[in-house]
Amino acid sequence: MSELKHQHPFIEKLLEGDGEIQLTAQEHEILNPYFRLYFRADNMERKHIYFRGHTDCFSYLEKIAAFKKE
Repeated sequence: MSELKHQHPFIEKLLEGDGEIQLTAQEHEILNPYFRLYFRADNMERKHIYFRGHTDCFSYLEKIAAFKKE
């Protein structure tokens, strides 16, 4: 994602700017892989947080003696 933003400054303008912006067909094609990467990274982060929550939950249940680990 960083490399795409570095190679194509319009991406940063699109994401961080305000006001109207127009894209060429070529710029639109460049955005497709950028957003695929963005959503992939977002999903990875969500999974990490989800599984971290499970780990913390089991640790807490063990701490309060709600169940015993065998």
